[in-house]
Amino acid sequence: MHFLAFIPPVVLAVGLFAAYGSVPDPMPIHWGADGTPDSWVGRSLPLLMVVGPFAATV
Repeated sequence: MHFLAFIPPVVLAVGLFAAYGSVPDPMPIHWGADGTPDSWVGRSLPLLMVVGPFAATV
């Protein structure tokens, strides 16, 4: 039964890797008061921030 804990992070990782090519690089992560992006990051960091915690808990 414990193997069921692996399913959500695996599904999430597969979905993110499948959509990885459509994610803009660099990706805006902060917007100014006027609504324009003023801070950017490469697309791999948000991927690690989403998948990493799930992988660490399993």
